[in-house]
Amino acid sequence: MAHIMIMPLLAETMDEGTIARWMVKEGDTVKRGDPVVEVETDKANMEVVAVASGVMLKIVASEGTTVPVYEPIAVIGEAGEKLPKLDTGSKAQETAEPKRTLKEQAPVTLPEAAETMATDQTRIKISPRARRLANDRGVSAEALAGRGSGPGGRIVERDVEAYLLEEPSATPLAARIAAVEGADLSGIIGSGPGGKIYSRDIPAGVSASAAGEVIKLAGMRKIIADRLSQSAHTAVQVTLTSEVDMTSAVAVRGRLLPAVEKAAGVRLTFTDIIVKATAMALSEMPLINSTFDGEEITLHRDVNLGVAVALEQGLVVPVIREADALGLAAISASIKGLVEKARQGKLGAAEMNGGTFTVTNLGAFGVEAFTPVINPPQTGILGVGAIKEKPAVVDGQIVPRFMMYLSMVFDHRVMDGADAARFLQRIKSLLEQPELMLV
Repeated sequence: MAHIMIMPLLAETMDEGTIARWMVKEGDTVKRGDPVVEVETDKANMEVVAVASGVMLKIVASEGTTVPVYEPIAVIGEAGEKLPKLDTGSKAQETAEPKRTLKEQAPVTLPEAAETMATDQTRIKISPRARRLANDRGVSAEALAGRGSGPGGRIVERDVEAYLLEEPSATPLAARIAAVEGADLSGIIGSGPGGKIYSRDIPAGVSASAAGEVIKLAGMRKIIADRLSQSAHTAVQVTLTSEVDMTSAVAVRGRLLPAVEKAAGVRLTFTDIIVKATAMALSEMPLINSTFDGEEITLHRDVNLGVAVALEQGLVVPVIREADALGLAAISASIKGLVEKARQGKLGAAEMNGGTFTVTNLGAFGVEAFTPVINPPQTGILGVGAIKEKPAVVDGQIVPRFMMYLSMVFDHRVMDGADAARFLQRIKSLLEQPELMLV
């Protein structure tokens, strides 16, 4: 019996996914649970596994194709089996599989660091020795197209050697991206062994132009742009800003540094302290810890706090589960672990979904105050500015204090200004009296 693979729901807000690459081709034998395709979402690139064991009878969605959630992308069955009728659009969900929640989706795994070549032999003729050398040196068959000097234009070993003299070493995926985008690999310093260029080393959507550098709005950057536009055009976003005296927090952090490093093996940061204060305030004010789908407001029992992480490809927001129940050391360790995974491209779907509120900190860039955009379906986001020593009036005296701005952006459809103000006031109180977070 044929099994239809559909575009799975990999994130709560996902409407569609883009086929980044197929790891198998039609006619290949696959096993249930084996990764067969890499899908690009608004969160990250994730590998999707086969829904059944058998033969890959048909690849419906080719690489680069954007497919709505629950529509067919491939068919797995027995060799020679007749293909089932494949509908698209509203009927695709019925033809493929019943709609399932995130918890019921087939498991996904993350891409490995190594990138392998997937070549369609009907398009590019290449000798076994040439293929082996190309694989060993990270050259894609597509990059060698038209270079064959063998019989009938067949690519032979000397063609690969000639290419290697002209081009820097790159993985197959990096070479394919460079070929599609028109990027010049000679100007890129690879992060791999011996300077080998990985796909992550190529700026997304960059191509050469007579007028200068042209950056296409594509991939993760395009999805982020679409999501932010959706947020800006649907939520009624209002910003409240408050200045916080962080002098006591600076002193407490200094005293806690050795204890946290001993307990969790990490260095306590001000972001960790701010996340703790935010989580505590959210646990006290359920309306702020909510999501809104346009029809219903959901007040969440668990405080699942997203922490924005800036990557070269774009912004990702990994989630700290039940952050209000964690101490400073545990929060610090969680943030460090999630940031490291994000930078390595190893965040899983469970670590990216289910956030109820977001904290984003631009203080490291010297930004004092800014207005972040709400991450739908959440109803609020906290922007954190730089901590700077400034003159302040304390008990009628001008004294130096460490000051910081917080910007609370909220959806006015869900809460009023007074609700958001009380929330911001509570965070300010906790940060100015940090001993309250230790009780």
